[in-house]
Amino acid sequence: MKTAFLLFVTLLLASLLLTIPQVADSQTCDSNTVQGNCVKYARSQVKLPPTDLTYYQAKLDIINHRFPTVGSVAVMPAPRTLAQYGHLSVVRNVKLRSDGGVELTVQESNYGDCAITTRTVTPESRSIQGYFDPKYPSGQASPRLDSLSPSNGSAGKQFYITATGNGFDPSSARGMIYGGWCDAFGKCAIPTDVITDRSNTSLRIPVTITSPGTYTLYIFNAAAGKTSNGKPISIN
Repeated sequence: MKTAFLLFVTLLLASLLLTIPQVADSQTCDSNTVQGNCVKYARSQVKLPPTDLTYYQAKLDIINHRFPTVGSVAVMPAPRTLAQYGHLSVVRNVKLRSDGGVELTVQESNYGDCAITTRTVTPESRSIQGYFDPKYPSGQASPRLDSLSPSNGSAGKQFYITATGNGFDPSSARGMIYGGWCDAFGKCAIPTDVITDRSNTSLRIPVTITSPGTYTLYIFNAAAGKTSNGKPISIN
């Protein structure tokens, strides 16, 4: 009798479970979910160009600035099997470091995590290639700084740095140094008229810094109001 009763209860519970509506997994990740698609999340936060941004090259093509601002979208590579797609993150905060570099707080969705997360990164740590800033037209030229030679000098002594890259404006390009007491945009600016050998790929910039330390040099196209990515300078 007891066995029959237990069997009856088991069958009853099973039938009840079959009649209860099953809740869909809210964490399912595919190309249609905001929490699993970095482009969908970025679009929900920033007005991106309407072009298909599935692949990494398409993401690179929308870069219109090399310096981060709050509300811009960072474009960066994705690891391993996702490399062909690249990655987008929304910039929520920009902090100037003591060496003149920048530290970013970004928010993003990740296919692997199936979540919208916030993290702190640097452009160097994530190999950020540039940004889409909704204040500028998509694809508008932006200066890109690739290298500095030399990248070090002596405190209190003038030396010349050859900056190479792309998108420099020979008629308005300026050098901008951040770090140490150069803690505000334009505080340590090198005007266009003292920069020689100016072209859209190279600038020869005179630099004099009185205090030893690590600084960061940026190129600012004054006519367009656009700033490049930065490269470090060591002063001994």
